[in-house]
Amino acid sequence: EEEVRLVSFTAPVGQKAEVSLPDGTKVWLNSGTRLRYPVKFTGDVRFVELSGEAYFDVAKNKDCPFIIQSQDYKIRVLGTTFNLNNYEDSEELQLTLCTGKVLMNFGEEQLKLTPGEQLVLDKTNMHLEREHVNTQNYMLWMQNKLYFNRTPIQEVTRRLERVYNYTIQLDSSFVFNNFLSGTHDNRSLEAVLESIRLATGIKYRKENNSY
Repeated sequence: EEEVRLVSFTAPVGQKAEVSLPDGTKVWLNSGTRLRYPVKFTGDVRFVELSGEAYFDVAKNKDCPFIIQSQDYKIRVLGTTFNLNNYEDSEELQLTLCTGKVLMNFGEEQLKLTPGEQLVLDKTNMHLEREHVNTQNYMLWMQNKLYFNRTPIQEVTRRLERVYNYTIQLDSSFVFNNFLSGTHDNRSLEAVLESIRLATGIKYRKENNSY
């Protein structure tokens, strides 16, 4: 069998990147995302690996499915556009379908999404939810905007760390059981933190290169 070399491409923390795959598929990578793919696709499947968040515009080829391995989960498509958010340090996997069809392996089940649907998997208890969403909200990161939809504060801080390449620590005595929602223009970390303070009362301070 012909040996095919794999390429590993990473969008560094604080940056985004765009990649064109050998079949014409285009992939936009969010901060801190890693994509592995072959220098050319061979056989009857197109197989890539993803850790992080990316928007895919998959080239159509009904005879050669496009398969993404993301941690323990496989997503299978033919030709479609969708956003996959599955960072290793995140407690959720989010799959948001814009056009086409997606099949996701979940245990022994295979779940199919239709355009406008989002699949959210809580990786801590394996609880799965499916709902209709405004898909454009989940692509705002490509426009350098932040979108939170009932997001826990711990996940908010992880996103801010990736986007701005800062360390954000929550005080050991800090308790905040509510969720954050809203859209923020990605102007500066200070502006976003001030907006969160005004909305929630959460205070912050800067020490060296961390908050």
